[in-house]
Amino acid sequence: AAVPFLVLAIFWAALPQPYPDRLATIEVSATRIDNVGPYDSVEKWAPDGMQAGLHLLNPERVRYFDEKIRALKSGSEVRLLDAGCGGGLVSNALARLEGYSIDGVDLSPHGLDFARAEAAKAGLKNVRFHNGSIYELPFADESFDVAVVSDVLEHMLELPRAVREVGRVLRPGGLLLFDTIDRTLATYIVAIFGAEYVTGIIQRGSHDWRLFI
Repeated sequence: AAVPFLVLAIFWAALPQPYPDRLATIEVSATRIDNVGPYDSVEKWAPDGMQAGLHLLNPERVRYFDEKIRALKSGSEVRLLDAGCGGGLVSNALARLEGYSIDGVDLSPHGLDFARAEAAKAGLKNVRFHNGSIYELPFADESFDVAVVSDVLEHMLELPRAVREVGRVLRPGGLLLFDTIDRTLATYIVAIFGAEYVTGIIQRGSHDWRLFI
């Protein structure tokens, strides 16, 4: 009976020391995250690639986003920003549904290539993809009704700046939807130890537990 508690105690002792202030600017040299390597090929974005887990999560995630959006923004076309869209999984899934005009933004040219190819394959005309940073979005103030930030905040080294920039492009009364990984013992075991070191389903360095929210 004491074994599970011993295992948890070992993991607890192995936890990195959290940053003193997650809202402060964090230098790249102070992190253990690679925000380029896990996303640097079209193949990694394929359903059987390094981002396979995102494909598995996507249907339920998109269902939730669409439900919340329609509850608050029904009756007209919704202009939506997918900030940090990666391979366009959320953008393209929402674009298949009625009533959306979508712009996805990401820094990864390979992710954007995958997103555009999938949109073209599906014949989607209501989604566009742009190379850009969440810190400096290439849009005017108050351009969007909804902003989705999916699996992005845990990668941000300037968290308040990113949130402010997304807020800048939202219209008054706009809706911000996000999902991210919280910083708990469970997420260290599953997302870091399990996913990166035991199963290898995602590339090592994809996450830094200290950056979780």
